[in-house]
Amino acid sequence: MKKLLCGLLTGIMLLALPTAGAAAAPVVAKNVTPLTITSNEIRVYDQQVSTLASSALYVKQVETEHSGLSSGNGVVNRVLTISKGGTYQLEGAATKTQIYVDAPSEKVTLILNDLNLSCESAPVLVVNRAASLEIQLAKDSENALSGGYYETYVDSVGKTICRGGAISADSSVAITGTGKLVLNGKNKGLEATGTISLSCGSLTVKTPGTCVESTGTNGSIQVDGGTYVLTASKDGCAMKTEGELTILGGQVQALAKGDNNSGLWAAKGITCQRGASVYSAGMVEENWNKMSEQAYLYLAFAEQRDAILIQVKNESDKVVASFQSAVPVNYMVLTNIDIPQEKTYTVYANGQQLQYGGLYSLSQTPASAGTVTDVVNEAVDTVFAPQAHGCYFGNVMNAGRNAIGDYTVLTPEQALGFTDVKESDSFFTAVQYCKENGILLGVSDTEFGVNTTVSRGMAVTALYRLAGEPAVDESKPLLQFSDVSEDAYYSRAAKWAVDNKIIYGTTEGTFMPNAAITREQMALIMYRYATYRGAVVNTSDDIVKTYTGYLSWNGSQKQAIAYCVNYGLMQADETNDFQMNAPVTRAELAQIFYARSK
Repeated sequence: MKKLLCGLLTGIMLLALPTAGAAAAPVVAKNVTPLTITSNEIRVYDQQVSTLASSALYVKQVETEHSGLSSGNGVVNRVLTISKGGTYQLEGAATKTQIYVDAPSEKVTLILNDLNLSCESAPVLVVNRAASLEIQLAKDSENALSGGYYETYVDSVGKTICRGGAISADSSVAITGTGKLVLNGKNKGLEATGTISLSCGSLTVKTPGTCVESTGTNGSIQVDGGTYVLTASKDGCAMKTEGELTILGGQVQALAKGDNNSGLWAAKGITCQRGASVYSAGMVEENWNKMSEQAYLYLAFAEQRDAILIQVKNESDKVVASFQSAVPVNYMVLTNIDIPQEKTYTVYANGQQLQYGGLYSLSQTPASAGTVTDVVNEAVDTVFAPQAHGCYFGNVMNAGRNAIGDYTVLTPEQALGFTDVKESDSFFTAVQYCKENGILLGVSDTEFGVNTTVSRGMAVTALYRLAGEPAVDESKPLLQFSDVSEDAYYSRAAKWAVDNKIIYGTTEGTFMPNAAITREQMALIMYRYATYRGAVVNTSDDIVKTYTGYLSWNGSQKQAIAYCVNYGLMQADETNDFQMNAPVTRAELAQIFYARSK
């Protein structure tokens, strides 16, 4: 009896094991079908996918024969057909492989978990029939799909079908999840006849034609969170729909290089809401909805020009929006949450402040951008203020009232504008960062003051700007220090820092705002600031144990200096001396803040 039981148990265990040579099936949730794709085989669970067309999943070899295809006829691709609705998890890598969905009236969900597929002369993912398609990008996954060819044909029921994208769907498509997806299309990126909904971690599309397109007459596109980098390199829009394009949130960078295309185009208008960041450029005007909740900047250049860096600065000279276009453009749109309404801004192209020929709305016709004489008699300003619903900003010129293409492109050093900061200096990028973000400006219009000693008032003011100038409790007296007046430039910053235990007075009742701040004091301030921000910091003192005077430091000094050293904010000199009492210069302070930003 015991032998019989042992034999039964052994048989059950053997049945539970995968067959010899088979890879273990991926771990998936209940009701999810796992598929592993390699160059040699496609497996479902631990078995090879069937070749019978009657199966819910089956594989076949398909020879590509497209009329008008200059090369590639006769290419054989392996096609995995999904003929039943449900959720499928796909992972692995292979070439000459296509996913083909043919599940009439059923929803199909594809979870991409580090999937890398390419298909020659055809889309890598085709939805022929389905109620809808959802693509979920698994957490921390990196996925890439490459393929596509522009093909028009009539299917078995007489319907004209156009397949041109790396993903081509005769349905609606939603891309969700927190992972990443890269589409490389031979003609287009993602095309669908229905609505396209995007709310994923990140989507990058590079293709000669349109990157994301809803082709149906009732289709639309909605973006709600995530990062999207879309580049139409030859003849297409970055994003296009016959319906409405609504951007509810997220970051969208859309670039169209073709002569007759815009970055974003929607037949029924583009609407932006809820703090999205959008940077779009192209050769054709975009039809933004003037009732968009978010203010935006619309640039219409007088002349096409390569390599234009546009920067928008607020009244504090802080860069609140910037966009680099490395190709000729006529139009550019910038908007983000840092451009609120009823504030005043200036615009710079390659470091040079621009003027413009007046605001205009969709109900008005702007002056022609063809020649400078078209706008020379108009009132020309150098600032703009977004109005209640959007801002339209046209006919951009330079300070010499010439077309934008006629000014000299400035070097980074010229654009920075400080005679005491050279591009070869180790602190150049740090100074550039601090100036562009309004953290540390020059001691004059032409000088940064790299060797100028930083005072306590100056240090706390710069840190307050780095923090985004948070609100200060106005119900309490500004400060209890006898040497800090309420109208001093550093008073609010000092109150904020003292209230949040980032800095303290030098003695009871005094702040000494004009005293030079030492490296030790700066290390303590940066450590307390990290704690204030809620950061989990590394204070391991393995490195600083070798520093001169380490044994005489107290616990706070050891923690603060270890934090700054471990994160690259500050370092000792070549003799391992941290120079505790040395004053901090403006160049060093810029480097500290730049290192903190990373």
